Amino acid sequence: MKTSYSVLALCAALSSGQALAQSITAPATIEAGIFDLTPTLSLDTLYNDNITKQPESGKHSSVVTVLTPGVQAVADNGEQRYTLGYEFAGGSYASSSVDNYADNRFNAGFDWTLNHRNKLSLSADYFDGHEDRGVNDFSAGAVSPDELTEEKLGLSYTYGGETSKGRLVGTIESLDKQYTNNREVTTSRDREDLKAGATFYWRLAGATDLLLEATQTDIDYVSDPAVVAGELDTLDSELNELFVGVTWLATGKTTGTVKVGQTERDYADTDRENSSNTSWDVNVIWSPKTHSSFTFTAARKATESSGNYIDGDSYGVEWNHQWSNALTSKMHYTLADEDQTDLDVGRTDDLNTYGVRVDYAMRRWLSVGVSFDYSDRDSNRNDFDYENKITALHLSASL
Repeated sequence: MKTSYSVLALCAALSSGQALAQSITAPATIEAGIFDLTPTLSLDTLYNDNITKQPESGKHSSVVTVLTPGVQAVADNGEQRYTLGYEFAGGSYASSSVDNYADNRFNAGFDWTLNHRNKLSLSADYFDGHEDRGVNDFSAGAVSPDELTEEKLGLSYTYGGETSKGRLVGTIESLDKQYTNNREVTTSRDREDLKAGATFYWRLAGATDLLLEATQTDIDYVSDPAVVAGELDTLDSELNELFVGVTWLATGKTTGTVKVGQTERDYADTDRENSSNTSWDVNVIWSPKTHSSFTFTAARKATESSGNYIDGDSYGVEWNHQWSNALTSKMHYTLADEDQTDLDVGRTDDLNTYGVRVDYAMRRWLSVGVSFDYSDRDSNRNDFDYENKITALHLSASL
């Protein structure tokens, strides 16, 4: 608890001389050749009452201190934009040193506007870090967090301008996810994804577009078990998605995208059952006032799991409010319903999460905040039930 008390004392000392609220503005930058550098630093102290997301009998709590320095570099000449970034996140658990971690993330991007009708974008992201124990079914009982590397590459090409009657966006994305420890359980989770897709936008009126989206993802699990007829082995599959919907920008007080379609999954293993399901994705922002906004989300999608896949529905709402130039708050709630599709599992989970956060800008370059988050999973299998409460103090600084 010594670390938690020291952070509280630091924040109290910094705020003691504050007389007037400071306006919230973007962090200052440093010029370095063609790049503008934006360094940031955050220090978060949390009390987590269930660090591995276990049922009541197996709960273990700890104070967690997380230090996150980072820097972002941007160069923009109007036609070409380059971005480079690095972030380190170091977590220290006062009551469970085995869960300490040191994560590194690098990202790079390039946007090239060839002319008003043609735009090319490249992106790369590299993560060398960990997954907290309890984030998936494999890791809840592990003796240490799973460590992994994750490489993402993306390419997109846009034909047609933002105000064109029609616009076509083609994308290619790759994911290479490899675990580096706890190999007795993580070997089977290494995978490589390759996703290709296209979205066509047709201007209806004003800033409202009709969209048609099609994607295909090849999911390849690197370490396939021996093939045995009549038994479940490889999880390799091909995922095809087709959506139709509408998207609009700043139409009155709302902005958003709503799309609905069909998702089909075909397994390479003939012993696994292929699937075809209705899917949807909704993201709508309503701003009744300039200083207040509500974000509504709803989705039905399939995600990778230890078995066939997880078929899940989720619904959420988030309220962001600026009370003054210096004081802001955020409240959120999400309800998720997840079904494991394994033939021999028969598991259904209901997950409720909600939270609140308040931030105060003490200076243009310094802010403090407090937050509380709660999650509750109710499963038809009692060994997967859990409750988790996290109370945190946040300190963020920039130039």
